[in-house]
Amino acid sequence: MSKLITLKVEIEKLETRADNTVKIIVGTQELSSKDVGVLFGLRKKMVTLGIAENDITPEEIKLLQEAKLSIDDVPKGKSRSMRMRHALYRYWQQHDTGFENSEDHYNDYMDKRTNNIISKLEA
Repeated sequence: MSKLITLKVEIEKLETRADNTVKIIVGTQELSSKDVGVLFGLRKKMVTLGIAENDITPEEIKLLQEAKLSIDDVPKGKSRSMRMRHALYRYWQQHDTGFENSEDHYNDYMDKRTNNIISKLEA
């Protein structure tokens, strides 16, 4: 079973990114050297994060411990859909796609690809 660390934190800042992901900045209370070591050991790794307004229950802790995420499912720390969204954003920045914003470009591209696949399905 993987290591689990529970921390009391305050959400200090939320930032939306161009690829529609969200960056969460938190501040912790004073940490033990053990907890600091665990945190630094998790740096730049894909982890499962549980957020609750109050204490996390033992049942919720068990769910977090049992959560499965294979690194093979998340190439270089980003899901395939996140990578696609970022690539389409960069493409939109570098080429005249006829769209005023990247979200419209993304939606159009994904709709065309989805409709293409649907058109090849048997009824």
